Amino acid sequence: MPGSKEMGLDCANRYGEEVSHLFTGLTSDGVWLWQMAGHPKRIRVIDPADGHIVREIGLGEHAEWMGGLFVDGTSYWLGPEQEGMIEQHSLEDNTVLASFGVVPSAEGITIIGSTLWYTSYRQRLLAAVDLRTGQERQRYHLPGDPTGMCWDGAQLWYCDYMHRQLCAVQLPVLKNAAIS
Repeated sequence: MPGSKEMGLDCANRYGEEVSHLFTGLTSDGVWLWQMAGHPKRIRVIDPADGHIVREIGLGEHAEWMGGLFVDGTSYWLGPEQEGMIEQHSLEDNTVLASFGVVPSAEGITIIGSTLWYTSYRQRLLAAVDLRTGQERQRYHLPGDPTGMCWDGAQLWYCDYMHRQLCAVQLPVLKNAAIS
C-alpha cells in the first residue's frame, strides 16, 4: 500500500503481483523500469507511473539461471546467478552481441563509461571488467550480501539482500567515471 513504511523508507509506488512475481533483476533506462521475472524468465518493460507492463521480451531457456539485468537503450545485459558469463543481447532480436567472464555470479550489473561493474552475491564482491578488453580490472569486498546495483552518477548503490537494506559505496577510482 502506497505510503507505508518498511525498513525506514517510504514506498512511494507499489504495484501488484503482476509486476513483482518472481523478479530477479531490476533496472531503469530513465524512462521505463526493466524487470527480469517469472519462469520461463522474461524481461518486462514497466511504466513507472502506473505499473502497467508495456512490453515483454521472452528470454528463452538460456536465461533461467540469470539474475542481474542492465539495459543501455539498444541492448540488455544478463548476469548469471551461478558461475558463468555476463552476456550482452540485442533488444531487437535477443542475439548475443558479446560475452564477458567467467564470473562467480553477477546479480547486479551497471556500466560506467567503458567499464562494466557487477556484484556477486556468492563472493560478496564488486568487480570491474574493461569492456574493451574483457579483462577484470578491479575487485572489492562488499559488506553484506550484494544483489542488484545501479550507478547514480556519484555512487554505486547495491541491495544488501540478507540485511534488507540499500547501500552506497564511493570508490576513488570512480571520481571521474561519469566523464569516461
